[in-house]
Amino acid sequence: IIVAQSLRKLIPPFYFFFPVGTISGLYMGDYAGEDLGAFYLQLVELTDIFHFFIIRRYYSKEFNRYFNGMGDTIMDRYLPGEFLQALQVFDRGWRAWVVDKPFYRQAPTVAAMFMSYYMDDLVTLIWLATRSEIQWGVFSLTWTFAAAANWPRKVLSVKGYLAAADGLESGNSIFDIIDRIASIPWYQVFCIILLTGSSTIFVHSRNLYLLGSEIGRRSGCIKVSPEEGEGSDSEIPGTHSQNLNPEDQTPSTLNPGVEERVEVVTLRQENDDGKT
Repeated sequence: IIVAQSLRKLIPPFYFFFPVGTISGLYMGDYAGEDLGAFYLQLVELTDIFHFFIIRRYYSKEFNRYFNGMGDTIMDRYLPGEFLQALQVFDRGWRAWVVDKPFYRQAPTVAAMFMSYYMDDLVTLIWLATRSEIQWGVFSLTWTFAAAANWPRKVLSVKGYLAAADGLESGNSIFDIIDRIASIPWYQVFCIILLTGSSTIFVHSRNLYLLGSEIGRRSGCIKVSPEEGEGSDSEIPGTHSQNLNPEDQTPSTLNPGVEERVEVVTLRQENDDGKT
């Protein structure tokens, strides 16, 4: 499982060909039981600390080239457009929230992204590693805490996988499956509601706000101010930003129809003898 997860995370195209989440839950639950199997799966999640380090070290430059609109990149060639657009929206909304911010903002944000429902784990990991500028130590500490706090949710998932599989095999009714899932202890339910629920509300309420902002920008109803774009080099998904080529200092227009104006200022100094 660890090898499969590492291949999926470190070679992103593999992520879309090997969906191993449900299979891993079924296997570990059947092998070690619901509680211990969920514990082992959370240990596997901790390998993202290693994945974070590798992705930041070897992929950051290429992802930054993509976000800065610097022509054809490996990301354009090998990753789905929907995945890249999700990264663009993520970058536009969350970068200013965490970059150069104190620990007490960065750590809860990382933990909430880990524990929230309906968050793509690869989008989250790649963005945190390449664009958030969060220190590896902060990520490691927070990811470990989040993995431990998220154990009750993983137990619930494993119970659901096993109950559904056993129900299909033995022909049990849906009510038998629900009864088995409902056997989870009350304190685990409390942790799921408190931690996972609050994380999901926090992350997706902001995501909904970002989605509304993007729709407004696309339709022209909302104008982007410099303050709104602070901390993010990315533009609206599906487009690239305008850049001044640092090598030849000539503007490169990547968006058709956008006019650029370059002002050249000449400074003159006159000596005492009148020479310029």
